[in-house]
Amino acid sequence: MARALCSQMNRGIFTLLAPTTEATYETLAAYTNTFHMPFLSPSLPQKNFNRPMQYGVNMK
Repeated sequence: MARALCSQMNRGIFTLLAPTTEATYETLAAYTNTFHMPFLSPSLPQKNFNRPMQYGVNMK
């Protein structure tokens, strides 16, 4: 997943739009928080994680 994110960022994306699972949440949160990149997801996991997604928006 990290390779796919880096590839997208290399192409100059501004906002990341993707579904999120418990398995991918920590990685996505780390990238979006580090690079101050807005993240839109139709499904943020319900579980509380140690790393809040500072730039994430959940659309239900």
